[in-house]
Amino acid sequence: MFFLHIDSFLLGKIFEPFSHWWQRLTGRNNFWQARQALVLSYIFSILFFAFKFKDAYMTVCIFISSFLFYSLLYILIIIGEKNYLDKEYLQGTRNSRSINLFYATVRLVLLSFFMFFVCFSLFIMARINDYYILFIVAAYAMFTAAVYFVSCTPLPPATGKVKEWFMALRRISVLAFGRS
Repeated sequence: MFFLHIDSFLLGKIFEPFSHWWQRLTGRNNFWQARQALVLSYIFSILFFAFKFKDAYMTVCIFISSFLFYSLLYILIIIGEKNYLDKEYLQGTRNSRSINLFYATVRLVLLSFFMFFVCFSLFIMARINDYYILFIVAAYAMFTAAVYFVSCTPLPPATGKVKEWFMALRRISVLAFGRS
């Protein structure tokens, strides 16, 4: 029950408001944010394995296997975005991943593992001074964030404020300098 409250707090008070703010600012929806979080997770995990294992063969094997794993997850996010935009968005309903029992269970399991993993990592760092473990903690945090971003409901597509600012700046520069 405790994790359910934490999950609903994270989804409703942190990830969804941040996702809506980011979409109003840049025009990029929560699925884009999930893809970026997944890419960051991949980069952090590769950094951990590159620094931790000095054996080149082991590093290459881990690089290829994690690349295939993250590619599969990336494709699943793209398929989820297409399904949402084709079906649920046109009907005006919420993203079913935010209320779906399976996704809620996945979020709860990831959240509980993340809390345990952070505590365990802090213990490892204190015992053996291995600071490379922070890369794995960051990778796991970004992976958990990707799952939460996929569960957010996006706003209707619109031009972001940043793009509007650049367009206004371009119009001003054309008026001032007479170039296009």
